[in-house]
Amino acid sequence: MKPFRHCALVVLVAFSLPVTAADPVFSFDGQTYTDANLPAKLRQEFHSLALEMRAKQQQAIDNYVIETWLEAEAGKAGVTPREIQNRVFKVDVPDDAAIKAFYEQNQARMPGTLEQMREQIRQYLQNQQFREQVQALLARLKEEKGYAVLLAQPEAPRFSVNTRGYPAKGPENAPVTLVEFADYQCPHCKDAVPVMDRLVEKYGDKLRFVYRDFPINPSGISRKIAYGAVCADEQGKFWAYHDTAFARQAYLKSITPEMLAKEVGLDTGAFNTCYAKEATRKKVDESYAEGEALGISGTPTFFVNGRLVHASPDLEADLSRVIDASLKEAGSKE
Repeated sequence: MKPFRHCALVVLVAFSLPVTAADPVFSFDGQTYTDANLPAKLRQEFHSLALEMRAKQQQAIDNYVIETWLEAEAGKAGVTPREIQNRVFKVDVPDDAAIKAFYEQNQARMPGTLEQMREQIRQYLQNQQFREQVQALLARLKEEKGYAVLLAQPEAPRFSVNTRGYPAKGPENAPVTLVEFADYQCPHCKDAVPVMDRLVEKYGDKLRFVYRDFPINPSGISRKIAYGAVCADEQGKFWAYHDTAFARQAYLKSITPEMLAKEVGLDTGAFNTCYAKEATRKKVDESYAEGEALGISGTPTFFVNGRLVHASPDLEADLSRVIDASLKEAGSKE
């Protein structure tokens, strides 16, 4: 186990100073670019870098606070900081049963056999124990010592995300608009379906949820399903088609859009006519192109009132937090 070390906090803070919309960023070919007129993709990349730096700041400060606390406790006890560290962080060596259980739970992602992966799994489980104990100590220091990081989180840039003419739930004048860019073959997009339903129910007329196609899967299947969704929307049954397509996700390789149309009760003649139109393909293609221009590189991707949401595995909690903040912001402007 490595001892905690002081970090160069001044350097980290200096490199994360925010760029305002009017600040010049670079000049090229006689034009000066500010943050406000940078391409959306570049602004998103800047924001991602700012988030990475903020995470490094957090880690540096956490390490400094823990090291300072270890030194203080060592002084009280008349021992070395390393001795206090060894008392606080007690990492057990995982036994064979724990290693085997972890391997079996994650076998689909393992590149080798149990014997080949044994040492890596052991190290991973030990590191996991250590991280959990570090977080437990930080929680204790927050409660006992009032530890809090006061640096602001980088604010996501706001973009104008087109919602006109796309399937939506909720009133057009809702104070918060949640836009999802998704792919019908994306497993996480399927997982997001019930989350979106719960959020729509939770926030009622305060939230408008808009679905946008971003068929990123190279198979081309999700793009064909998306074309069908446009035609289902023409007949007022987009959400039935959408929900059925995600429910049948595992079988989309052998299911045609027309089969989905029949399943949800669409007029298949009108559906097939719509499906053959260039305008149908154009709508999906335009949705994808806008997603690319916004810097989207994976699905699902969410925007709340034009701001990209960087979601953790707890998608519902993350979106609820951002929606609540947006509602509060909207209320302050009234």
